[in-house]
Amino acid sequence: KPVIRRRGGRRRRAAPANLPSIASGGIHSPQDARDYVDAGAVAVQVDTATWAQPKMLERIARDLGGWIATRQKDAFPDEWNPDMGHTEAIQRRAPH
Repeated sequence: KPVIRRRGGRRRRAAPANLPSIASGGIHSPQDARDYVDAGAVAVQVDTATWAQPKMLERIARDLGGWIATRQKDAFPDEWNPDMGHTEAIQRRAPH
């Protein structure tokens, strides 16, 4: 992860300012997601962690408060974790 974050910083300096950076890979906890956001990512993609821990995406979204969790509307159903449901976008708001 440190190498990816370091490369991300170099890519941001070399890329146009309006090119967003989306982090993926190695995001297994809310702290991992925060690390990438702190390094400049505008979004994070969580994959493997949701298979191992179905509620992890919700934990990450809640931790990042006010962010949006998305899942492709026509994605294949998750037969192992049907309670994950289908959503286009779920607004997560930080507690007041």
